[in-house]
Amino acid sequence: MFYPEERWTLKFILNLFLLIGTSGTSVEETKKQALYVHLREVSVNQNDFRNLQFNLSGIRFWLTLLLVIWLLSSIGLGWLVKFSFIVLSLLLITPVIAFIGFRWWLKRNLVVDQCPVCGFESAGINGTQLRCPSCSEQLRVENKKFYRLTPPGTVDVEAIDVSVKQIED
Repeated sequence: MFYPEERWTLKFILNLFLLIGTSGTSVEETKKQALYVHLREVSVNQNDFRNLQFNLSGIRFWLTLLLVIWLLSSIGLGWLVKFSFIVLSLLLITPVIAFIGFRWWLKRNLVVDQCPVCGFESAGINGTQLRCPSCSEQLRVENKKFYRLTPPGTVDVEAIDVSVKQIED
């Protein structure tokens, strides 16, 4: 695609070559005739509506800005100030409330107890399962205590150490 200045130059050169090839006149006379033909074409095509173009790419921003300003001035800006104050206060208060709520939940659900197998003290969340860090036994946390996970039908027995007395003969 040629710019308008390039089109003018190309048309002038084309007319110049056409006139040089068809006439036996001098080069200066041919240049004058080519310029005359070209100016006549430009003046004829100057009012052609096909060549009329508008560049509206830069005006879109200004129209949008004008529309937003007009809309805000017709509605009023009081609601905008109140809304921004509410959003700002929510942004400041929400993390504090979330932190306090998490600490309250953690205090109610964190269980620190000893493993029923090895006696190692560890922490877990109520209602979950974990492995003992010391003996790797599967444990479940219920009612603020650790319980051993056993397959169904298994009887868990606690052994009692009985001291032995020797009987003399």
